[in-house]
Amino acid sequence: MVAPIVSIVGKSKSGKTSLLEKLIPELKGRGYSVGVIKHDIHDYEIDIPGKDSYKIKKAGAETVIISSPKKISMVKDVSNDEIDLGLLAFKYLENVDLILTEGYKKQAFPKIEVIRSEVSKEPICSPKEVMAFICDFHMKSSRPVFETEDIKKVTDFIEDRFLMKRKKKRINLLVGGKRIPLKGFVQDFIVNTVKGMISSLRGVDKKKKIIIRIEEEK
Repeated sequence: MVAPIVSIVGKSKSGKTSLLEKLIPELKGRGYSVGVIKHDIHDYEIDIPGKDSYKIKKAGAETVIISSPKKISMVKDVSNDEIDLGLLAFKYLENVDLILTEGYKKQAFPKIEVIRSEVSKEPICSPKEVMAFICDFHMKSSRPVFETEDIKKVTDFIEDRFLMKRKKKRINLLVGGKRIPLKGFVQDFIVNTVKGMISSLRGVDKKKKIIIRIEEEK
């Protein structure tokens, strides 16, 4: 199951990255895992000239994966066509509760536009294209408008729109009397697997609360 995608859009230097830097810790503090996709219309290098991985990529490898005990990185050639945002999320970000993007104003995913008065007071998207605006000045709109520093309110808005349904699928896992925290994607996997098995059983009210208790014999 692909996580919900919310695109943070706006003109250059409007504060998109700053917003993400504040949103991500707030969401993580509420127990959600977050993935980010940054859009760059220009070609770019994330590998460092002189490093072995850089030399290997320049030698002609289409894909280079750098792996360590703490993280992995991948550099991969693609065609000149814009890759669909949904495909990127499906292939590379399957284990998160929410995907935030910086940019992608032309793709058809929910958008929040950031507007900074020092750059421009004119939005790049119409109210029909966005679900909310974030700005540092008073703005009238048919969509919700948040002040730049209202991070908790913006997070509440995102949580209510995209994450509460996941929260309602509450699973309590206790092993040896100790509660084990589960990330959203793990909860979704367990819920969907158990419901799928139960749906094939006859004479079971599938709308009732499901309680599973496993006790292994010693």
